[in-house]
Amino acid sequence: MLAHQLAAMHKVAMEMIGSVVPHSRDTAIQNRRLNAAERCMTAYQQGLLTLRKLRLGGHQRISVQQIQVSDGGQAIVGDVVKN
Repeated sequence: MLAHQLAAMHKVAMEMIGSVVPHSRDTAIQNRRLNAAERCMTAYQQGLLTLRKLRLGGHQRISVQQIQVSDGGQAIVGDVVKN
């Protein structure tokens, strides 16, 4: 169902962009059409992220570690990547 909603949202956004007439004197209507298209595209992108999360499971992994540093020592917290 989400995929069908995304397809419909994409179609509406493309129709809104296609209805904008270049060099039109009525800029208020053109602005409303572009704003509506932008809102459709934002909803489309959020829907895609939701679909991705549903397909991949959306699990987060949190690792808690205890580090002890003696006097005069230094610690690095985070991943160390050598280039």
